[in-house]
Amino acid sequence: MRLLILLLFCCAAVNGLAQRPWILRTTMTSGPKPNVISTASSVFVFDTAAMRTFDHGTTWEPITGIAGRMCGVSDFTAGLTILASYTELDRMVHMYYTLGGSAWTQFTEFASNSRPSKLTASATEWYLACENSNAIFVYGDKLETVNMPAGSAAIDLKYWDSNLLALDAAKGLYVSSDKGATWKLIPVTGASSIHASSMGIFLATATGVVSVNLDAPKVSPVGTWPGRTTLPRITDVDSYINSLYAYSDDGAYQMYRLLGQNWEPIGYPLPGKRAERSASVLAIDAGYAVLGHSIAEGFVDSAGVYVYDLNDFTDVAAEPQAALRRPYIADNHLYTQAESAATVEIWSLRGECLHADQYHAPIVELPMLTSGVYLVRVQAVGSAAAAASSLLYAR
Repeated sequence: MRLLILLLFCCAAVNGLAQRPWILRTTMTSGPKPNVISTASSVFVFDTAAMRTFDHGTTWEPITGIAGRMCGVSDFTAGLTILASYTELDRMVHMYYTLGGSAWTQFTEFASNSRPSKLTASATEWYLACENSNAIFVYGDKLETVNMPAGSAAIDLKYWDSNLLALDAAKGLYVSSDKGATWKLIPVTGASSIHASSMGIFLATATGVVSVNLDAPKVSPVGTWPGRTTLPRITDVDSYINSLYAYSDDGAYQMYRLLGQNWEPIGYPLPGKRAERSASVLAIDAGYAVLGHSIAEGFVDSAGVYVYDLNDFTDVAAEPQAALRRPYIADNHLYTQAESAATVEIWSLRGECLHADQYHAPIVELPMLTSGVYLVRVQAVGSAAAAASSLLYAR
């Protein structure tokens, strides 16, 4: 077997952020268009099937004890999580709650000609939008129905700061401050999902990320995209500790973080030529970015749920220290040099750690690899500043 260098010196930290592979946590599938939702108790991934994790994707369990197909989930009040499901045969919506656990209790059901698509809640009511319908179900003291303007339908729904936000793919963002009785439209082109948090309201669009000012009202582009000649299509936006993150499937399956006024890539691109999209493919749970990556073309066996630890800064370095040198190739083997103790890791592009050990010798001979592309990372022990990485191609 002969090892050829495909790309050296490819992996430097960006403004204090680690550049590492995503970790493939499970290849279990929830369906062709996974929805990823983070609640106070867990992360849910669902489409034709449904599963949840309590430990940031390390272990998964199926959602059981509900009728039909899971369609939405939301935190509610007093620690309750509520869930909506739909049975196609009788066209019934089933509503459940749980108090931080995995046992679901149904508390109401009602008829709907359209399958539910988005669920959100305030402190006193919950709201449920349905596919290809301008009707939104509202449940407070009783079940009611409010309507968006004729010809509109919500692809995403959020309750934020006493406002109900409903995103129409063709028209823009509808806003109601009276629980859906009246609406005002803020025109937006090509928007696909809403992120509403203490940082404000942001939309993922076909031309980057925009912020929404409800008082003006207006939308404004957020950040610039260095190294790009066109604005990327963004499929999802989220935030963590006052930092904004965006996920793009335009050109590469890449996550970005807003640093100052610039969007910078974080983490290596994910595999695949084409992956299916939903209104929520990304969620951040206690510092872990969880992504449903449904690959329809290219590397389909790498489809699944990926996790990226936003709290891990072990790769931070503008330049590796002199005592740490990048991996190199000689005599059909892969070697690394470290003049002090170092941890050596070999990762597949699927995010699997194939080898990890600590060495003290000046020259370390590492295992031979089967054909493929690998990330080799060397980290000086006891130093967060000395890290060197290379992408190597084995054939």
